[in-house]
Amino acid sequence: MDHSRDRAAAGVLHQGVCDYVGNYLVSYAGFASVARLRNAVFDKVLKQGADFFEAHSTGQLMSSIMNDVDKVQVATSQILADLLRQWFTAVALLVVLFSNDWRLALACLIVLPAIMLPTMRIGKRIRRTSRSTQDRQAELNQILQETLSGHMVVKAFGAEEYESSRFRDASNRLLRTNVRYVLQQGLSSPVIDFVAALTIVGLLTYARNQIKIGALTAGNFTSFIMALVMLLEP
Repeated sequence: MDHSRDRAAAGVLHQGVCDYVGNYLVSYAGFASVARLRNAVFDKVLKQGADFFEAHSTGQLMSSIMNDVDKVQVATSQILADLLRQWFTAVALLVVLFSNDWRLALACLIVLPAIMLPTMRIGKRIRRTSRSTQDRQAELNQILQETLSGHMVVKAFGAEEYESSRFRDASNRLLRTNVRYVLQQGLSSPVIDFVAALTIVGLLTYARNQIKIGALTAGNFTSFIMALVMLLEP
């Protein structure tokens, strides 16, 4: 009993240490890549000519150097790690599917991508909205930079109301973009659930016929359904 408890404690400790070290290494890789990329982007901007700075506002350049580069940290430290984990999960689930009924598994893999087209379109809209959000943030940064650095000119001409109105309009545009982003993200989950429900109904009809003729057992079909539902996430 004591040995079993010691082994369990050692296993938990080992898992905790591995999780800690793994999270640290992945996070460090993400932050380090962001630091190097931001330095490279800044050096690149410094070498541009006057035409470049006339074509791009200060707010846009600040947003690209600060906000856009931060997206790389999310991609390298979070999305990349999740991608690797989901890939191995998908491989294991595919083995379960094909080992239970390879014909049904093949049919699902052919039909499901076509059914998931609405979700893919939503994903494209989300990416466009995310890009629009960055543009709206750059617009706000530009107005802030111009107003705060030129506050003496604003006061001299009594343009406080004009600048306030300009900032408020830009802020409202950012608000509408953020709301649209949230709505689009919230729509993807119900679409996936609806597709999953339709798929399960079709599978139940197929399984009933297969079980009747003895080509498939209820246990094998249950494991198939569980693996297919879990496969939707990766």
